[in-house]
Amino acid sequence: MVAISSTALAAPTPTTNGLPTQIQEIDLRDRQGNLTTVQTLVPDWSGISFSDLPPIQQSGSIRIGDQQRTWQAGQALDQVLHLGDLSDLRVDRLTLDAIRQRTNVDINTTSLNQFPLIGKQTLGDLAAIVPALKEFQLQAVAPVQAAVEKAIRTVNGTETLAQLLSQHPNLANTTLNTVDQSRYPLNAIPNLGQVELGEFRGWIETQIASVPGLGDLSLTDFPTAIADIGNLFARIDAAYGTAEGEKGTKRTVSGSYQAGFSVGCKQDCAYIELDDLENSGRGVRGGFEGKQWVSGKYSSRHIY
Repeated sequence: MVAISSTALAAPTPTTNGLPTQIQEIDLRDRQGNLTTVQTLVPDWSGISFSDLPPIQQSGSIRIGDQQRTWQAGQALDQVLHLGDLSDLRVDRLTLDAIRQRTNVDINTTSLNQFPLIGKQTLGDLAAIVPALKEFQLQAVAPVQAAVEKAIRTVNGTETLAQLLSQHPNLANTTLNTVDQSRYPLNAIPNLGQVELGEFRGWIETQIASVPGLGDLSLTDFPTAIADIGNLFARIDAAYGTAEGEKGTKRTVSGSYQAGFSVGCKQDCAYIELDDLENSGRGVRGGFEGKQWVSGKYSSRHIY
């Protein structure tokens, strides 16, 4: 579903299936072109985070490029979705500091090993992306000092990371995975919280649950809020099996980044038919009424 751009009404926030909703007005036109306004319940994204969403109901898998991703029934969504899946929300622009401010993550008690992405970074990476880190004396950055000592064993702690990288170029390839990261809190690396997630090596394949606090971040607190994407919600009106052929899928909205979107389907065209949330019947129609979403299980052109 994508968010509508209509105005939310000032009313108490009800809940549906444990998730908060809000009443919104939607402007639609009837067959004669007359404008009518209807009210409906839509998710209140400001009160919903990925950790609030219900667990996955059915096990499955999907191949994305050369990678196979699998999931199990009952698994939390934030343990399956990767940061790269949230590119439309511009998750790459978030920093740990921004997440902490909005979710109250305690950087004094959250250890480095609770942010597995940090272990993939080399000392060269950290020197390049963490502001002023290479100018700190090593004794002021305990986990980095520990990694350096394991690699070259000839430091006294007063050298800066920049000096050591200049003297020992191979040190740039040492990762923090060489030390016990559970011993150090996130703030043991000064200015780490200022680095955008998109600057870290391997961020695209990182699970949401592997970034402290990200799963608890409201969906309206992302750099591009989920409510700002698109201009309409839709609901499932009917489901059709694989017997549906090309003639039945002329109004698709689904597709893929490879094939584009709103593409047709010629074989095994299982799909769901969409309807507007207002459910006022065919006399009042919105943009999604009668549109079709073809199953990616059968058609490789409809993988989202």
